[in-house]
Amino acid sequence: MNKRILSFVVIVLVIIGLIAAWFVYQYNQAETEYYWNDKTEAMKNNKAGYYALSQFLQKQHKNTPVLYVKSMKQFEKFSQKNKNNAILLVGSANNRGDFGNDNIDILFKWVEEGNHLYIRQNKYINQKLGLEFKSVPEIKKNFPVKTTENKKIQAACQQEYNSLQQYKKFGYSVDNDFVKNCSNNLSMMVLPENNQPIFILETDIQKIDEKNLWGFDISKTPNIISVAKYPNDIATIVRVKKGKGTITVVGTYELFSHPEKPIDAEKIHLNRFDNAYFAAYLTQGKSNIYLMSPKGGNKKSGLDKNFPAWLQLLQKYPLPTILFALLVMLAIWQQIKRLGGKRRLDERNTRPISAHFAAQGRLIAHNKEEYALLCEWRSELLQEWQRKFGTVSATRQTAVLLAKKLNVAADDIELWLSPIPQNLRTGDLLRFVRSHQRLRKKQYE
Repeated sequence: MNKRILSFVVIVLVIIGLIAAWFVYQYNQAETEYYWNDKTEAMKNNKAGYYALSQFLQKQHKNTPVLYVKSMKQFEKFSQKNKNNAILLVGSANNRGDFGNDNIDILFKWVEEGNHLYIRQNKYINQKLGLEFKSVPEIKKNFPVKTTENKKIQAACQQEYNSLQQYKKFGYSVDNDFVKNCSNNLSMMVLPENNQPIFILETDIQKIDEKNLWGFDISKTPNIISVAKYPNDIATIVRVKKGKGTITVVGTYELFSHPEKPIDAEKIHLNRFDNAYFAAYLTQGKSNIYLMSPKGGNKKSGLDKNFPAWLQLLQKYPLPTILFALLVMLAIWQQIKRLGGKRRLDERNTRPISAHFAAQGRLIAHNKEEYALLCEWRSELLQEWQRKFGTVSATRQTAVLLAKKLNVAADDIELWLSPIPQNLRTGDLLRFVRSHQRLRKKQYE
């Protein structure tokens, strides 16, 4: 084997081996994970990140339309047809943008006519409703906060911890501080109808601790219907009466966001605690349920889907992608080296090269020389066969017998038994030449 080819094969095998070793390492390091059967990205982006919520509400309220609207213009078209007792849930965990003041004024007027709104707080909304949104240090500084933790909230977190512990057999572990972190981020709302408490988790419990908590100062807020509070009595969700309707204000969009994994202690949202029940509670008895995500918001980390696939692969799998690129470059280099460079002739070489090509053209165009050469080849073959096997006749039977003795195709023998035609076409000429090459090759094997 050529040394260059051998070195090329060795390099290719080394690169393939490195890629295989990397994948084996990644497989061994990977933890067992569980995903929904549906595509996660599609579920996150469908219906403003409210895919799971919309499916849940459609089952809970079978006769109530659950509609996703993409813009305020589209919402106004829908709302004009159904003017009363509808609810709009604005925002999602995947798109944290805020409405402009003009859109908020439109929504507030729509609420006053007898509809209901669920929306994330901002300064303009808080000002119109008489709410103050503050962090824990500011709240503690401005008005007294109870330091005793709510036992009901602790019990709910302990129950959730116990249910997650059953996944230990799958190699799934729950943080020892789960109950503490859960208690610090769980709200309890007492429903006004029957004084029944529900527990609502607004954020990822592993991401936020007590130092970063926030809440509403509702001491001067009129028309409050119900409030959800943290264990230390900080208000986090406030329902306020506005005209003939109601507005529910929250500090985060995480409340009803789509859970990426069915089993994940760090992503506890829908169907955990009473989040889904709270959504059903807010939307019960409504004529229409609208889901909408505001424009704008934070940019996602990493590359966008619109980026080329090779850039996304480079970001996700840097080592295999680089090795594959080197392999492709090496293959291209070997091919270029094998073919060589394209040489351009100068004026001194143009004439003799042209004359050589012209001579070849004449040889192909005029077959007198070829006819004589083929006749010479036929004579040599017949003499050789007669010396070895005796008299040779121009029959198919003779061709088959000779083919068996010479271990060649019968067609190649039969071609030379008959006289050579004088008027040869290019295809016929090539057939004779290839047949002669095969017979000569067999002779010297």
